[in-house]
Amino acid sequence: MAQGRNIEIEVAAADVLAFDADVLVLKHAQESLGVDAVAKERLGLDLDMDLGPGDHLILDGRPAIGAEKVVILGVPPLHKFGYSQIRLFARRAMSLVGAELPRARHIALTLHGAGYGLDEIACFDAELTGLLDAFDLKTPPTFLERVVIVEADGRRAERLQRHLGKRRILGEMVTELAATPPADRDHAFVAMPFAKRFEDVFHYGIERSVHAAGLLCERIDKGAFTGDILSRMKQKIRSASVVVADLTDANPNVYLEVGFAWAAEVPTVLVHHCDSELKFDVQGQRCLSYESIMELEESLTMELKELLT
Repeated sequence: MAQGRNIEIEVAAADVLAFDADVLVLKHAQESLGVDAVAKERLGLDLDMDLGPGDHLILDGRPAIGAEKVVILGVPPLHKFGYSQIRLFARRAMSLVGAELPRARHIALTLHGAGYGLDEIACFDAELTGLLDAFDLKTPPTFLERVVIVEADGRRAERLQRHLGKRRILGEMVTELAATPPADRDHAFVAMPFAKRFEDVFHYGIERSVHAAGLLCERIDKGAFTGDILSRMKQKIRSASVVVADLTDANPNVYLEVGFAWAAEVPTVLVHHCDSELKFDVQGQRCLSYESIMELEESLTMELKELLT
């Protein structure tokens, strides 16, 4: 429940384009990717539409989309769409719907940034904080009852639901999300294979350890970016407090990222599953071997604590 308003904030595991809502809010990041692109195609919009940062478009959603109305907000390009921009997006979304569609009772959004290399929980907190900003400013629709962040990935939805539960005390939303804004916090860069079987390794073995060290946990999925992926990878590694690399399966992209981290003299922690053979060029380096995700979390937490203190 949002403070001072009987507004429920929820996370739902569903297809956002089929989700029943009064308003669905999407973004246009100066290109069309993922669910934003699919929505535009269904609505008959140009994927290369001219909708600059600060501009917006309001359309009828049905029957192509589950929501009655669709609001598309122009935002900066993805490489500039960080945590502070996500917070601003959510605040602006609530204010815009409040001004243009004041009778809306049910608003749906997606989680932004988590599929494009940013820390999943920090993205969620940034979006949540933007919603709370709007509630504090009293700019949402007058009759608003429910805001739902809709996530197609069921496992991610579960993680976000658990995190949201931690942000509630006696039914009231905790507004002090972080003492330091995410954009101002240090991060760890994670280099690892992106096969589905590594999902739990990342979220429960590595991400938890990185968060315990007080860092954001960021990575780059090469399939998520357009443009110069190599330049973005270099920038993320250079600015990292530490690089954590899982060498399991000898993924060549991971070895490339490790090599650049060494050249940039960024502290690097190597890990690998005990059944995976290390290549010759790192056999002389300290590498944490793990058999289970729990073992990885425990050993990596200790390693990062010693390295960063």
